[in-house]
Amino acid sequence: MTRTPRHNSNSSESASSDPAGHDPLQPDSPLTLRDGFRGLTRAAGFTKGLLRHTKQALAVHVEGAHNVGEGAAILACNHRLPSDFSRLGDALSRPLSLVDLQLDSGASAKRGHAIPLDGAAPEHPDAVSVLAQGGLVVVFPEGAMSPDGRLHRGDPEVAWLTLTTHAPVVPVGISLPDREGLSGRALSRVLGPTITFGEPLDFSRYWTSPALSDALDGVLLRGCTAEIMAAIAGLSGQVYQDDTPGQAKDLIREQRHHEAQQRSTRYPTQWEQRRRAAIAREELRAADNRDLERAAAEAAADLTDPEDLAPGTAGH
Repeated sequence: MTRTPRHNSNSSESASSDPAGHDPLQPDSPLTLRDGFRGLTRAAGFTKGLLRHTKQALAVHVEGAHNVGEGAAILACNHRLPSDFSRLGDALSRPLSLVDLQLDSGASAKRGHAIPLDGAAPEHPDAVSVLAQGGLVVVFPEGAMSPDGRLHRGDPEVAWLTLTTHAPVVPVGISLPDREGLSGRALSRVLGPTITFGEPLDFSRYWTSPALSDALDGVLLRGCTAEIMAAIAGLSGQVYQDDTPGQAKDLIREQRHHEAQQRSTRYPTQWEQRRRAAIAREELRAADNRDLERAAAEAAADLTDPEDLAPGTAGH
């Protein structure tokens, strides 16, 4: 077996005399201006495609927009997300005014994005004046966002508004994409909802029938409000629950508190175990003190018993 002699040559000579026949490594060529423009074009195309798909995912899906005419109308809508009003503005090309049913006329300057129902100052519009000018107003009859995804009791002020202004009520249902799990529910709040505009509700049959009393007036307003909420439930697919969002939120808070107490009972924490042990020790200490007091009382009673006294001391 012959050994190949080892040569001590520089890197250029060893590269040129490569026994495998590989080409020597060449240094990387510098980037040209064309390569830079090509990279920018690819990045711009990727960004444009990403923005297009994101816009499609976040876009509002509108159905029945032809039910909103050119004149005045009241858009009665369910309230699912804080962005409901802005997305309604994206769904329609006409300007909208948000009506806060609980807003006082004197507080309109503090919340410029909302207008009161009636009685605002001349320099501040209200719902009645906007409808008189042929505009569109948005009303959330529930008053607040639904805490549990259900449709809750509506405020009868929306019925008063339509009976006072003779403007038709267009029920609107906002439905979110159905997703399961915690991450799915969070994603459904981001993706574009489906906004469905229903056929206008006509309450002209009540215009010429004045209420005979305040009680009848309240029954009339509640009946019209129930009809509006039923139309919204049919468009949104929500289950109706006859309570306010505030009451539903309190009920959810009580249920969570009750569940937390049950979990703490089944799976007590270390702090809870220590607390229970301290309570048990206090109960044992109190029981021992009661036993000692009872024993002392019995001993004192035995000492004062006449039968225990000596016979010679009985007559003294």
